[in-house]
Amino acid sequence: MLALIIPIGLIILLFCYIHIQQMIWNCKNNIEPDTSSSIHTSMSVSTREIDFEEPIKPTILFIKDISQSIVKKEEGDSENLDVCVICIEKYKDGDKILSLNCNHSYHKECISPWIKKQIENNIKPKCPTCRTPIDYEWKIEVNEADNGVIV
Repeated sequence: MLALIIPIGLIILLFCYIHIQQMIWNCKNNIEPDTSSSIHTSMSVSTREIDFEEPIKPTILFIKDISQSIVKKEEGDSENLDVCVICIEKYKDGDKILSLNCNHSYHKECISPWIKKQIENNIKPKCPTCRTPIDYEWKIEVNEADNGVIV
């Protein structure tokens, strides 16, 4: 008698295992369970669609507490303009200048790649002249109330 019970028990366990695996596969693939089987009357699996939205990744590099200005050359000021230490050129009329919180100024097109390169290399960006840390953050959008510049 025991010789018959063990094989029958193993067959029942195998059937249950296969059925549970099928239910798991149906759940993963979001397929409604087959209700024609008698086992579904005692076991019901809820398959509902869950939408997982990818979080929006910030793409705007925003430098905090930095000011941007445009050089306006006035009469008699032609020789007294500062020099950008990155490109070693004098500021000309109409150049966009970024002044860091340490009061050092650079062309925007010179300091922007400098800052981006440091961030890409996982280095905290610093002023090229005095090595004062530059505060930055990645943003999704920038408000007018934010004090800083988009690089």
